[in-house]
Amino acid sequence: TEEIKDEQAKPLPEGDRTRQRIRLRFGGTAQVNDETDVIVRLATGTATNTENTSTNQDLTDYEAKKAILVDMAYFNYRPNENTQIWGGKTPGQYFTALNSDLVIDSDTTPEGMALKYKNGEFFINAGTDWVSERYSATGATDNTDVGLVGFQGGYTHKMDSCDFTIAIEQLNYANIKGATAPSSKGNTLVAGNYKYNYKLNVLDAELNTTISGLPVGFGIEMVNNTEVSDYSNGSNFGIRVGKLKEKGTWMVAADYRELQKDAALGMLSESDSSGGGTDIRTT
Repeated sequence: TEEIKDEQAKPLPEGDRTRQRIRLRFGGTAQVNDETDVIVRLATGTATNTENTSTNQDLTDYEAKKAILVDMAYFNYRPNENTQIWGGKTPGQYFTALNSDLVIDSDTTPEGMALKYKNGEFFINAGTDWVSERYSATGATDNTDVGLVGFQGGYTHKMDSCDFTIAIEQLNYANIKGATAPSSKGNTLVAGNYKYNYKLNVLDAELNTTISGLPVGFGIEMVNNTEVSDYSNGSNFGIRVGKLKEKGTWMVAADYRELQKDAALGMLSESDSSGGGTDIRTT
């Protein structure tokens, strides 16, 4: 059950919504050789390009059948103990504080290649994704595909009483200015096309400790789109108490987030807060 409380300016009524939803995910791993695995996961979902950040499905439409879609399908090649190379429709490629989904929803499964490297307390994540093909047989529109190139460097340090991780990331959406937007999701459009480029600088920091015997985590994620002068920032401050590890355990989490209109690509940002996308402020 999902309940959404949405305050609206008068004279509009409050937009409260209660809906029943389901999610099913199942998959498997096949070992090709000692260095390579192939992973496939199927999940519930909606086969439209406006519902690519969630595997939940509403129980609605007069008992309509629910779809099972390809959620992930990729190879994982491990040339050495420190390195992984992914290719296909992969899991999320970058570390985020307390699994923050402010910039990219955690249910998004990128399509492309990724490199993950870790050596002691230092790590590097990099990826190149095919976000959207642009093709016109007549050449009436720009046929340059929309892509995403990302790089993240981070550091994790563990102590007796706590551990912390900090990471800096850049996400550069290539050829997106002027591309058709399947849905605004809060971003600025001109005649249905993206008005701006999106070159994002992202900072993530996470601290985990124990208070009165309870595991507690604090996290912050901040983003700035360097291609836009106004409404270009976002932040997410979160806290998590408890840990879901085994039967009988519990966890409570809360956050405060603000994501300005063109601070991130709304099509890929978190899908639930304030209806999803950008131009939001919520707790």
